Amino acid sequence: MALAHLAGEGRGGPWWRAAKELGGAPALLAAGEERLRAAGLSERGARSLARFSDWRRIEAQRDRCRRLGISIFPISHPQYPRLLREIADPPLVLYARGDLSVCRATVVAVVGTRRPTRYGLRTASLLGRELSAAGVVVASGLARGIDAAVHHALVPGGRGVAVLAGGLDRVSPRSNRRLAARLLEGGALLSEHPPGTAPLPGRFPVRNRIITGLAAATVVVEAAERSGSLVSARHAVEQGREVLAVPGNIDSPASQGTNRLIRDGCAPMLEIADVLAACNIPACAQTAAPAAATTVHATGEAARVAAELDREGRSVDALIEATGISGGRMLELLTELEIGGVAERLPGGLFALKDGVRLG
Repeated sequence: MALAHLAGEGRGGPWWRAAKELGGAPALLAAGEERLRAAGLSERGARSLARFSDWRRIEAQRDRCRRLGISIFPISHPQYPRLLREIADPPLVLYARGDLSVCRATVVAVVGTRRPTRYGLRTASLLGRELSAAGVVVASGLARGIDAAVHHALVPGGRGVAVLAGGLDRVSPRSNRRLAARLLEGGALLSEHPPGTAPLPGRFPVRNRIITGLAAATVVVEAAERSGSLVSARHAVEQGREVLAVPGNIDSPASQGTNRLIRDGCAPMLEIADVLAACNIPACAQTAAPAAATTVHATGEAARVAAELDREGRSVDALIEATGISGGRMLELLTELEIGGVAERLPGGLFALKDGVRLG
């Protein structure tokens, strides 16, 4: 914990290599400045470590973790994730709630925009459902949008890992606290920060290297041209991991980043089998067929409106123009279709045919 405090977030690599050079963290802590510099630490780092004396602060952090039920795993701990230890800048300490041992299984990171389209949400849900059904542990960042969608879709008994940008007592956004609690039922919440650390904006891009570092492969679902998800893709490439991108409409801002990844040589994710193959998971482990669509029957004017709905969503004005039904009556019919489980309301005042529904 002292080494992690001194190294700072995202800069643990030289300290870990120095510890291995000198025979472990205790030897590193006992070494003098000259020996620390010879082991690869900067002059400033060697001086700070040789003069470190704030052990009360470290013990206070340990006590707080015990009170909050947070486990502490230094990088030398046998349960520290093997793949994460291999990256250039691993966190020197992982704080964990839940079961860190799930990271011994195959982990796939799924990342994407906080402002997904309907298509992006559907794809994230598909990934969460089918990867977890195949026994894959799904890692993400617990943000709104793609992150939350992929973890909400885990099958019963499916396992997920979320990596936070602040302390584990500062789940952000607050709206995902229930989801975080669900992940603890079979998975884990992780952070490189002690409890009490605020999830400041600058910590999110640095955190992303841990999400990809845990994983054999990273899937980018939707990403704008300048997106934190592209930072994750870059981390994964630098870590020597597989990266797949979900292709999208060429005129969709949410797919500009992913389409460019594919153009630049990233593998496209066209089906779940692509992800499983990237992780060397045999075909026999792939998921069961999705549940059959539910056939519903609408009659009269409701049937005319339902026939104009699609999966992406249409505006009320577009539906009025297509059917010739008046505005007031259209709203009544859309409400009727919502209650009947045929349609669902999307952001922006759009209406779409509900997933899993087929018109009879």
